[in-house]
Amino acid sequence: MNSTAAPVQVLHVDDDPDFADMTATFLGREDDRMTVRTATAPDEGLQIVADSDIDCIVSDYDMPRSNGIEFLKRIRREHPELPFILYTGKGSEEIAAEAISAGVTGYLQKGSGNDQYKLLANRIKNAVSAKRSATEAEQSRHRLEQILKTVPSCVVQLNYEGEFVFANDRAVEVLGLEQPELRSRAYNDPEWEIRDLDGNPIPEEQLPFRQVRDTGEPLYGFRHTIRWPDGTEKVLLVNGAPLYDENGTVDRVIFSLTDITEQWEYEERLEQTTARLEGLFE
Repeated sequence: MNSTAAPVQVLHVDDDPDFADMTATFLGREDDRMTVRTATAPDEGLQIVADSDIDCIVSDYDMPRSNGIEFLKRIRREHPELPFILYTGKGSEEIAAEAISAGVTGYLQKGSGNDQYKLLANRIKNAVSAKRSATEAEQSRHRLEQILKTVPSCVVQLNYEGEFVFANDRAVEVLGLEQPELRSRAYNDPEWEIRDLDGNPIPEEQLPFRQVRDTGEPLYGFRHTIRWPDGTEKVLLVNGAPLYDENGTVDRVIFSLTDITEQWEYEERLEQTTARLEGLFE
């Protein structure tokens, strides 16, 4: 963690106060942005979590009247995403498996020498960084969805499998389905009968969603028809762009869908009229 990183508040729970204090001292030396509070029992730890803004919990396993996994389960009831590292001298495959099942973030055995504190500090920093990145991504996604709700055109967002995960109010008018129905649909749902403007089925790999997802490139001006479940046929103008996850991989795709049925019908009539006039002149 560099000097510009945000402070990290750590809670270390261990029934041996001397070891807890020593761990706090060494973690502070490993990273001066890390502040460690200590507790000698799970109940005391729960109270600290309730009263403070804790970024990560480090807990022993074997403690009087309780153990680290029972403590973890109590934490998960109120804080399902809070990083929790089981740091114990009593290790076994059975304990590790139970900890993973309970939702532990990391598992580390106590060792001898100072290298264990460096390893523990890295585990803490990685866990907190991952949690903060996930929180920021979710906040950004929420802000984006709030903005898109106010856009007058139809805007939809699809996950990597092509399933609708967001649609603004205008989507109901363009796609002919209510919001709850959209959430159970995929872009290539056969009921929509997506076809090109000549009435031919569009191959799966040429659908706008697949083009954007597979190439990672935006798509502009794609036009196709869809048929609503009630038989109504629409002509849509599709513009799409990929959304990336923290690893730079396409995670979702966002589309703007514009109903250009009237414009298309006008162009068709104009083209037919022009053709007839040219025939007359000939």
